[in-house]
Amino acid sequence: MEIIRDIENRNPAHISVLTLGTFDGIHLGHQAIIKEVNREAKRLKAVSTLLTFEPHPQLVLNNENLPLLKLLTDINERIDILSHLDLAQLVVIPFTREFAETSPESFVKELLVDKLNMKSIIIGHDHVFGKNRAGNYQLLESLGESLSFNVKTIEAVVNDQQAISSTLIRSCLENGLIEKANRYLGRPYAIRGKVIPGLGRGRKLGFPTANITPAFVYKLIPKPGIYTSTISINGGRYNSVTYIGSRSTFDLQENVVEVHIFDFSGELYNADVELSFYHFIREDARYTSSEELISQIKMDIERSRELLQCS
Repeated sequence: MEIIRDIENRNPAHISVLTLGTFDGIHLGHQAIIKEVNREAKRLKAVSTLLTFEPHPQLVLNNENLPLLKLLTDINERIDILSHLDLAQLVVIPFTREFAETSPESFVKELLVDKLNMKSIIIGHDHVFGKNRAGNYQLLESLGESLSFNVKTIEAVVNDQQAISSTLIRSCLENGLIEKANRYLGRPYAIRGKVIPGLGRGRKLGFPTANITPAFVYKLIPKPGIYTSTISINGGRYNSVTYIGSRSTFDLQENVVEVHIFDFSGELYNADVELSFYHFIREDARYTSSEELISQIKMDIERSRELLQCS
C-alpha cells in the first residue's frame, strides 16, 4: 500500500476508486466499504484508494460544548490495519482549520477528481463531508454527472440489531463491554504504548506489573476494572491480566494501566508494547487491607488464565 501525504503536485496516470473519511477504528462497517472499493477497482482496472485526515477533524475544530473526543486508533494504527486490507494507496490529508473551510464542491473537483483522477466513489450510508458537513450522497451524485464519476453507498453493517459505528464502539469500551467492542472491530481492541517506572507496589505484593503509558494522548482507555489481555513485547506475545484504575486501595488518584504478565521475566522499562483486551472480569474496587487485595489478585489471575485458555 502506497502512502501519499502530499498530493499538491500529483498527476496520476491511472484512474482511482475512492472512499474517504476518518475511519476511526476501521471496524466491520469500514471494512465492508473497503471491500467494495477493492472490488470496484478491480472491475474498472483502477487504483483502490482511501483518503483520510490527520489529525481527526474533531480534535482540530474542538467544539467547547462537547467532551474531548477520545479515539480508537491513531494514524499509525490505522496505517498498519489498512495495510492488511488490500488497498493500493492511502492518502493522508493534513486537517487544519483552513482546510475545514473548503467547500464540498471544491474538495471534490480540485482534490478528488483533479489530483486523484477519481472515477468512482463509495461511501457509507450516512457520510457527510466538507465545510459545515454540507457534502453528502445527493451532492456527489449531482457533481458526478458533470465531473464524470459514479457514486455508490454501502448500508451499515448490523450486529446485535445495532448499526456498527465508531461511536457505538467507544460507548462499549467506556462501559466495559469489551467483547462487544471486539466483535464490532473484528479484532481485539489494543493500546500501544511504552513501559514506564511505577511505584513498585505490585512487586511488593508479589505480582510485578508493567505500567503502560499510551503512545497516543487521545487514545480511548477502556472503563476502569480488571481485564484479560495479551501483551506483545519485542516480537513475543504473552497472556496477562490488566488493571485500569486509580489504585483506590492506596488512596491514589491518577488512573493507570498496569499489566501483570504471565510466565515472563526480564527488564521492560522503556519497551514499546501493544496491549490487547479480551474480557472484562470485574469492576475496580477498594480493599481494606493488602491481604484482601492479594487474595483478590490471585482470583483475578486464575480467572484470566481460564478465560484466555478458552479464547
